[in-house]
Amino acid sequence: MALNLRENEKLKLKAKIHWLSYTFQILFGVLFTLYGLTTLASKDSHLLLSLIIGLLPLLYKMLVNYCKEYSLTNQRLYIEDGILAKTKREIPVQKINDFEINQGIIQRIFGAGNVHVLTGNDKPTILRNIKNPDDFKNNMSEITGVISQKAINPV
Repeated sequence: MALNLRENEKLKLKAKIHWLSYTFQILFGVLFTLYGLTTLASKDSHLLLSLIIGLLPLLYKMLVNYCKEYSLTNQRLYIEDGILAKTKREIPVQKINDFEINQGIIQRIFGAGNVHVLTGNDKPTILRNIKNPDDFKNNMSEITGVISQKAINPV
């Protein structure tokens, strides 16, 4: 995954995916491992099979997150997603109007969140499971020059 920078374009910020995005897959793996351990005493132990089945979703999610890229340059927000079939989206910095952060209670506890990038009449672009979303949003605001309306006029 290489970001092809244009002339006079500089990479300013790159988002990191939070480990919390692996929660479901880790729980799934633990449950299947426990199942394998309970069958260990029986004659037909399925420990190896349950370990493989338990780890496959985690490995897949790791691959998905590895192939996901959120980058901000001085000219555009670049979003790339997909393992085999790629989806690439570029949003010019001039079109970005505002940012929002959505965090569930678990995300707040562990410092993760979703950053919504608002551009005119388009539906928001969501950057999911970002590590330290407040810092990321503040850095994006500083780089793009966008000051959140919610920060200016608190309700």
